[in-house]
Amino acid sequence: MVSLPCLSLFLEQPEEERRRLIPEDGTPVVAVEAARGESLWRLVGSNGFVYGMGGFGVSAPQADLAEHLGFTPARLAARVLEHVRDASG
Repeated sequence: MVSLPCLSLFLEQPEEERRRLIPEDGTPVVAVEAARGESLWRLVGSNGFVYGMGGFGVSAPQADLAEHLGFTPARLAARVLEHVRDASG
């Protein structure tokens, strides 16, 4: 697991270090961003998956938003497992 609290600092690291943390060897890579995840696509590679929001502008209590946007443990786990199974062929 890699935490990226600052994407720009991560991108300043040498390519070798970035690839040590996020391999391009066919290992399924998943990025989770509780916002729009477009900036993470370049990190996950062609076999990767970004789980993020597709838009903005909804307002409700946090639990309702999490359910509506799919950011519950069960929904996230199901989608990640689906990706890993698909990537494993």
